[in-house]
Amino acid sequence: MMRLTRKIPYGSTSIRSLRKLVERYGNAKIVATGLNYKERLDSLRLLRKSENFYIELSMDCGVEAARWYTERAGSEMILMGTGFSLFYPMIGVAKVLKARISDEDRVKILHENAARLFGL
Repeated sequence: MMRLTRKIPYGSTSIRSLRKLVERYGNAKIVATGLNYKERLDSLRLLRKSENFYIELSMDCGVEAARWYTERAGSEMILMGTGFSLFYPMIGVAKVLKARISDEDRVKILHENAARLFGL
């Protein structure tokens, strides 16, 4: 789908279109941001198939998004996201803190996964 803003075209990329990119560049770490609950199933498929694909949770309105993904794909490729400047940063943190997941999964999502991804 192509949209125009002030006559400048920009695309709205479907999560499905990332599959080939993720497969082709297996050595690159790819983070999908801005996903919402409508894209959960497609992003879940990529999470299960790929070792280089991460998602962040800022735009998923569900307060249980962290639990939903963790139960189905584990917590190793999930990142807390703030959605700044659209949201107050603590909303992203609170969604993970309040999710019904283990403390171990919570620490991975809030810190360890990003530290590993960025080599910190």
